Amino acid sequence: KTTLIWYNIVEIKIPQRRVVFIYRQEILKDVSVFTSQPKAKFYDELFINLDLSCIPTQNSKFGRASYSNHSMICAFIVMKCEGFSQISDLHDYLSNNLIIAHYCGFDISRELPSYAKFTRFIREFDNDILQTVMQSQVLKAADLSLIDSSFIALDATPVKANVSNNNPKSFKKNKFSKASHPKSDKDCRLGVQTASNQHNEKNYEFYWGYKNHILVDCISGLPVCELTTGANVSDSSVTLEILKKANSFLPLAECSFLADKTYDVKVIYNTVHDTYNGDCFIDCCPCNHKCWNNGKKNRGCTKYITLPDDYRLSIDRSSIAFKSVYALRTEAERYNSRFKQAGCESVFVRNGNSVKNLNTIAHISLLSIAIAAVITKKDVSYRSVKTLKRL
Repeated sequence: KTTLIWYNIVEIKIPQRRVVFIYRQEILKDVSVFTSQPKAKFYDELFINLDLSCIPTQNSKFGRASYSNHSMICAFIVMKCEGFSQISDLHDYLSNNLIIAHYCGFDISRELPSYAKFTRFIREFDNDILQTVMQSQVLKAADLSLIDSSFIALDATPVKANVSNNNPKSFKKNKFSKASHPKSDKDCRLGVQTASNQHNEKNYEFYWGYKNHILVDCISGLPVCELTTGANVSDSSVTLEILKKANSFLPLAECSFLADKTYDVKVIYNTVHDTYNGDCFIDCCPCNHKCWNNGKKNRGCTKYITLPDDYRLSIDRSSIAFKSVYALRTEAERYNSRFKQAGCESVFVRNGNSVKNLNTIAHISLLSIAIAAVITKKDVSYRSVKTLKRL
């Protein structure tokens, strides 16, 4: 057990002067009394089943104090498990829950990392190392029969940047113009998001920020691969890169690839069919849409009409088989919801590398939670962080 140092503040009033004396008193020998036992055990089991062997063990030197890379990564995993979007909330949480800081690997008899140290760490840490950690967690989940590549779905989630242009109360003119790029975050880009995937969706909004492209296993609802780009990057343009990256450590042979109409691009169909010997289940704009068959000439949707006979046109999207498999794509939407609950819908950092690292850590956290739940025989609720914290 680690000794807790309790600070008492005593004020002595002297005429025209106030002197504050601070002295310390050792009152308890067990810091766990300040944190609920189920939550403390949750993080203990989580970090035991988290493989960080690929991360260099040397300390991260920021200022006079140095802290282990493993401890800093574990601290940010706590941040995502608690759903914090701001690093200041993480700092306050660890300061008030020293037993969790101890499980992260910090020496709680010393001063914990400051807000500036956390910010600098997440800004300068190499994202490729975190990608390796995520891949090792995916392979570990595959060994536990949690993940396979039989049915995979790709979707993108908007991540709003921490800029004043995104503030709905801002009255700045042309705040969503490409010529008015925010000065506080030079890496963010202008994007647009809609309220749904309907063909006639008119409810959309512009935002400055990023996109997180996530390849999800549709059976387990867990991530397989991810990529963070600017908000101006189209979803279909990064599909082949993500598939190639995922196939490098988890074979995608004979997979079923599911996606919405945003990915209705011929090269994606041909790559999945020819390279991975798989099948595509991608929605497209129907030819019998009401805007097409309206009895008027030169009107309607013509974007998806092509004449050559190819694999894309051979898919019968009205069949029961197609609809039953395509229904599994909703698992990607559910995972996006859990990803946003981890505090990833908006970020309070101001550079691209920090956003990439926070997104990757969020995926590592959700993977680690599922792995720890299965190993500790609590897999019935591995998708619910709140439930696991109460068990």
